[in-house]
Amino acid sequence: MKMLSKTILLCPLLFWACNYVPNTHKEDYVREEHTFSKLFKDEEAEKSKAAKTNSGLKVEKYPSGKVKTRINYSHGKREGVGREYFENGKVYKDAVYKDDKLEGVVKVYDSRGRLSRTVSYTEGRKNGKLTRYFPSGKPKSEMTYMEGAPQPDLWEKDARGMVNTDFGKLQVEVVKDRNEKNTFYLKVSMAEKARHFDCYVFPSDVTLSRGIHPRYLVTKDAVHHHMPISVSEGTRFAISITAVGVYKTPMRNEAVLSLPFDYEISNP
Repeated sequence: MKMLSKTILLCPLLFWACNYVPNTHKEDYVREEHTFSKLFKDEEAEKSKAAKTNSGLKVEKYPSGKVKTRINYSHGKREGVGREYFENGKVYKDAVYKDDKLEGVVKVYDSRGRLSRTVSYTEGRKNGKLTRYFPSGKPKSEMTYMEGAPQPDLWEKDARGMVNTDFGKLQVEVVKDRNEKNTFYLKVSMAEKARHFDCYVFPSDVTLSRGIHPRYLVTKDAVHHHMPISVSEGTRFAISITAVGVYKTPMRNEAVLSLPFDYEISNP
């Protein structure tokens, strides 16, 4: 009977051990909490220094008196660690600044202290991974930014853990103007409904290794776009482009779709 009692007590512990998944983000948070606490421990001395030199720790508060931000400054510019808070005292955001710009990984939390997302920055621009998390701490979605521009590698997971990468389909086609015989249109559209659809079109020989350049943006917040192409009578026009669509997914991530397009327009 005693052996049976011990077995009953051990079963839940074995089940918990077999199903335990280390929450590395929580462990990282504990280490960072110690680091931030150490940096902010001499708050009053730093505030006095900041008032004289415009450098050091500056503290902003809510009307209630609760701390809203603690950010280090150097000669009027944000420099070093900074932390923002919800009014309930929970940490909202941890960040590091360099020359007044975000640098490195920024961590954002919800009002209950759970990690919400992490974003990598370089010189104030998103550059690297952006990961969103479920309240459990497991990744919900991930995508890459390159110098502020989203790249076409987004994936999202639903509550069951199933990955979804199919957010729609980009379409490109050539349409002839009904009234102007020498005018054709390049029609770029999404096969499915999209929110905040931005369309970029650039020559296929251009390699956008540094992200999607704004100068190639041809339309903003539109699902369809027609670009006129003039082709003289009796001539042919060869076109080789890459169309890129950037829009919002149901989880409010920026999805990126790209499509190479080669076409020869003939006007007999």
